[in-house]
Amino acid sequence: MRHCFAIIFGLVINSGIVAQTPPIPFTDVFAFSVQSIDDFFDRFNARKNTAFTNYLSKNFTGYEIKRERLILSLFDYNYLNSNHADASSMIMQVTDTSRPQFLRYDDNDWFAEVECKVYYKGIARTLEIVLKVEKSGYDTYHWAIVSAKADFLNRKLVDLNNKSGQLAETDTTIGTKKYFLSPVSHGIDFVNLRNVFINKTHVEDYIYKGQRSASLINFISLVKSSQLKFQQANRILYKLVQIEGWIIEINYFNRDSKNSGWLISKLTKVLPGEKNSYLKKYLEL
Repeated sequence: MRHCFAIIFGLVINSGIVAQTPPIPFTDVFAFSVQSIDDFFDRFNARKNTAFTNYLSKNFTGYEIKRERLILSLFDYNYLNSNHADASSMIMQVTDTSRPQFLRYDDNDWFAEVECKVYYKGIARTLEIVLKVEKSGYDTYHWAIVSAKADFLNRKLVDLNNKSGQLAETDTTIGTKKYFLSPVSHGIDFVNLRNVFINKTHVEDYIYKGQRSASLINFISLVKSSQLKFQQANRILYKLVQIEGWIIEINYFNRDSKNSGWLISKLTKVLPGEKNSYLKKYLEL
């Protein structure tokens, strides 16, 4: 496996996929940089006729575009240097021609963790909002909040609708929500989270259907009572649980390099029974 990784890694370096030796033409830096999470999905799935693959075909004559190389180029170079065994194992698994695995936007197992600056009772605080894609009708989707994490949400607060403070089911009906987060919210870095706080009387329309944790109940109550004000979204971390046996974390790397943009910053190998425990522990689902 290590030998296989070395071959793939060498091909990628020689082709310029993750090479960082200056000077790098601006056109190459822009083309190779993973501009969006949609671009990440396209490269991971080796989707044909994208702006990136067309650029490769035009500017790197003779370069054979293989899915293994494309996925390898999606790793943060520094993380890859010390975690090449896991990277190689995951790549070999998803590119196995007998059982290939791909990423899908409408899959139920990927999440966006958005670190926000908010004001709680007039004091600047950090709040982490976790979102996932929810189906809202026939072939239509939107982003919805599944959990909220902050130290001030750990206090025992009284929910406006659920005074017991216990886990509660959302009563919003799919397809009837008037207020929602656009399905392309990730393309604008979730700046529209502001709408959740502006439309505070309709905050529950923005919540994913199903059970609510105690901290999410507190979040809803604070928004409704105007004790929580949104300032800005500072940072986004994507966590993909779509690939069997792996948790993939994707961070944004802003640097003047081909190896930049939305890249894999961490791989976590999980056993079949560990997935739900991971989601509960790290995402409070």
